[in-house]
Amino acid sequence: MLNIANSDDLESNRLPRDEIEKNVRRQFDDASAVIDLSPRHSTPTMVLRARIMRFSAVRLLNSLKVDGIEREANAALEDTKIVLSDPDADENAKSLASQSAACISDVSSSYEMNHVSTIRPSFVTHADLCQVEGLNVGKPNGGKKHFIARTYMNKAGPVGMTDGTPKRLPPGVTSINDIAHLAPTQLVQSYGEHGGGFFGESVFWMRHNGILLGKHKWEADGHLDTDTATMSELWDMRWCMATHNDAKNFHREMLEASKLGGNNGYLDGFNIFSPKANEKSELESCIEDLVVSCTHPKKRPGLRNQQGRMMMAANPTPYLQQFNGVFVVDRVVVKVYVIEGFNPTQGKLQRSCLFGANGLLNAAARAVMEWLKGQRKESDTDAAASPGPSGSATQNFPKWGDLSRCARCGVARGDLKQCSRCKKVAYCTKECQVKHYKNGHKGPCRKEAGN
Repeated sequence: MLNIANSDDLESNRLPRDEIEKNVRRQFDDASAVIDLSPRHSTPTMVLRARIMRFSAVRLLNSLKVDGIEREANAALEDTKIVLSDPDADENAKSLASQSAACISDVSSSYEMNHVSTIRPSFVTHADLCQVEGLNVGKPNGGKKHFIARTYMNKAGPVGMTDGTPKRLPPGVTSINDIAHLAPTQLVQSYGEHGGGFFGESVFWMRHNGILLGKHKWEADGHLDTDTATMSELWDMRWCMATHNDAKNFHREMLEASKLGGNNGYLDGFNIFSPKANEKSELESCIEDLVVSCTHPKKRPGLRNQQGRMMMAANPTPYLQQFNGVFVVDRVVVKVYVIEGFNPTQGKLQRSCLFGANGLLNAAARAVMEWLKGQRKESDTDAAASPGPSGSATQNFPKWGDLSRCARCGVARGDLKQCSRCKKVAYCTKECQVKHYKNGHKGPCRKEAGN
């Protein structure tokens, strides 16, 4: 173990610089784990020593001129304040805390993160998806148009994907505080395989200091046989927590609840698999605690098997390839879920779309890191080019009675067809009409026709 109390140790250490940085970061994480376990599993003396180790580690990283340590510096600066006010800390510890605070205060001050007021820029854009190898988004010659179907941004707590409203509480519970003390095991025991993770998200969010949440859904044009895209849907989610350790602990408990519940919820009921060595080697270094899972789809019925085709049309999901990835980037927990089209003539969805330098996992991780560093701004052109259906938070769809644009996808064309019943909305395709009717137009349409 390196002696990280004094940066002068660098002069006599023969390890390569990158190896020293790796070891010091490991000690920082080990010390953080001790602090996180307090007070149930760590004594006050252990915690004090961990805080000293943590700010000493950041001091050494700073002397190595390592970039991107603002988060660590912010935590370490808090450690120095705690040690300086700790009556049990001796003079040597307080002296070291004072010296370290002076060394890392400039680094910590850059960790303002004013841009955290909106989480939207942390999501992959249409341009990002076009760069992901294997998804075939934006490809010519038969490429399907992808649009934002649902988007719920800057939420203060967990919301459902159906309408973006706050998740409901368990029966008989009046406040999340009533179950805030429950561990994942207890939640699953109390509310079942599905309910444990469902209600657990709200519990873990509060327990681990959630700040901002966003959930985003991309869809491709088409319905059943006309849904020919490699990527039919992408569910993209972010949970931004107060600290890196909060994010890791939230992720850990979400995983635990999901695994106890048959991988439902967070892992979508899929089978966990281990990335190959070459797949791991190409992941961005900021990706931590990655868990990937997938389905093993049923064999599709042949074209002559009419009964089988009808059964598949009635419940297509078991026949479609699906992948899910959950991981931590700094203080953000990320989930990406992708499913192939019903009739993916554009190309089958393969696990390779997740990995590689331009894989979906890396695209999501880079978006988050750029956002955290204040380098990524919301793309207005993306939102304008990809409007969602009525009820979406993009609010880029025609108003009631506007027949100049498609009520679902927003395209302006001269050959739009009016709804024959209410005559208040218009559509560019039959697929848009069917999906818009199912996603909310049904009620207003019947009401208007009845007047």
